[in-house]
Amino acid sequence: HDGVSNEKLEWRERWSVRPNKYYLIDFGSSRKYRTDERKESEIGRIGRHRPAVPELTLPKLYDPFKLDVYQLGKALLWVVEEYEGLEVFIPMLKAMMSSDPASRPLPSETLKELDLDRLSYWKLSSRVWLRTETWLNRAYIMASQVG
Repeated sequence: HDGVSNEKLEWRERWSVRPNKYYLIDFGSSRKYRTDERKESEIGRIGRHRPAVPELTLPKLYDPFKLDVYQLGKALLWVVEEYEGLEVFIPMLKAMMSSDPASRPLPSETLKELDLDRLSYWKLSSRVWLRTETWLNRAYIMASQVG
C-alpha cells in the first residue's frame, strides 16, 4: 500500500511477516566506532546514569559493548514489566543486567537465552495486555475486534 490512495489496505499480522527487524540505538552513553574496530575499554563517568550502571560507579575501564547489553536489558525490562504475557523474556533480560559485565551475554548470544521452543503457537501469537488494563476494557477491545 502506498499510504496515499484509497485502495483497501490488506492487514497482515506481525507473526505472518516474520522475522521482523527492530533497531534499538542510543542509551545515553553512545560512542562511535568503525565497523572493524573492537574497543575493549572506555573510562566510566561517575554519576551519569541513575540508577548507576555497575561499571560506571567508579572511573575505571569498562567494555562499552557489555555496557550496551546492560542498558538494552534494562530498557526492555521496563517494557516487559508493564505487560502480562512477556514473562518468558525476564531470565534473558536478568542475564543481560548482570552486575558482572564479564558474565553478560554477547548481543549474538542473548537470543540463545530464550527458550521459545517450549512455547506454543497460541502463546507466541497471543495478545499482550498492559497490567493496568481492566478486564472490562479487555473484553470491550476483544469484542470490537471480532466483528
